[in-house]
Amino acid sequence: MRIAHLLKKEWIEIIRQKELLFLILAVPFIEIVLLGYVVATDIANIPVEIVDLSGSRIAGQVVREIGICPILRVTRVNRAPQDALDILKAGRAKAVVTLRDAPDGPLRIMGIPEVQVLLDGTDASTTLVASGALQGVLARVVASTGPPDSRPPAVTLKTQVRYNPDLKAIFSYGPGLVGLLLTFLTFFLAALSLIREKDQQTLDTLRVSKLTPLEIFIGKGLPALIVGLIDLALGIPILLFWFRIPFRGNSGLMLLSAIIYLIAITALAMAVSALSSSHRQAMFLAWYVIMTFLILSGFFTPLESMPPEAFLPRAVAAVNPFRYLMNIVRGIMLKGSGLDSILSDLIALSGLCLVFSTLSYALFRRSLKR
Repeated sequence: MRIAHLLKKEWIEIIRQKELLFLILAVPFIEIVLLGYVVATDIANIPVEIVDLSGSRIAGQVVREIGICPILRVTRVNRAPQDALDILKAGRAKAVVTLRDAPDGPLRIMGIPEVQVLLDGTDASTTLVASGALQGVLARVVASTGPPDSRPPAVTLKTQVRYNPDLKAIFSYGPGLVGLLLTFLTFFLAALSLIREKDQQTLDTLRVSKLTPLEIFIGKGLPALIVGLIDLALGIPILLFWFRIPFRGNSGLMLLSAIIYLIAITALAMAVSALSSSHRQAMFLAWYVIMTFLILSGFFTPLESMPPEAFLPRAVAAVNPFRYLMNIVRGIMLKGSGLDSILSDLIALSGLCLVFSTLSYALFRRSLKR
């Protein structure tokens, strides 16, 4: 009941600020409609998995050419049959190239294997670049198989794109807007919660009340989490009905992932609030954290494009909850992924949620003792 009364107090603080109500209820619509048309790409190191069932000389040449292509990065070469759709659904690669011996015909006589290319269309820009790079690689290999003065045989590469066959950019970036909806207002509200008590000089009242530090911590963070869920409920229908983005997965799994993510970023925002001594400092730290998460999430540019020597950005991306939410939401909405496909991302997100919550509560308790 004490938490319920504190929650009621926080809601009164939010509702009485009319401009804040506008931000909560109207900005999500404006944000999705505007950002839904924004596209930015700079793509390299696209992960490609190869299934070589041929083992011929030309098949080996194809594998080598793909391996030295600067745009592509071979993550694995399989010699046994693999389900390409399982590879794509699990997110192990953006493209799967299968090589097998051709049946009787001109290609078999020339020793040229059949080539199947399956592409993950959830990231439209990456798919276009990968398709062009693979076509160039295969064209070079085919051209080099005959005598130098002979005319290269005509080969047509038929590429099949899964999950986003029309390569609509909004299908790739739309699910990322879900993460933005859950992040901005939630983070800012939670980051300013403790600062507001300091400014209004009501923090001492909470300290001497019967509320425990844990109850205060939950009561201050819960309203921001609820606002995030409200924004999610308002934003998802826009993606589905305005932009016609499909929803092929389990909505319950989506809600579970969103709640875990909201707990993680709310806890992190509470840590920012505990470390800040003024509104200006809290706003600066919150904006810095949000922009860092956004840039290193794969929302605009695939994380695979980062060079191997970028140790610090890779380390920050590894502890970025937005990154794992992006993978989960794209998988659920576009691929219809189940728990088995998103389990690793969900475990990583849950681990970050636990770490952030523990650290944030420790900082929060320390701030109450000052």
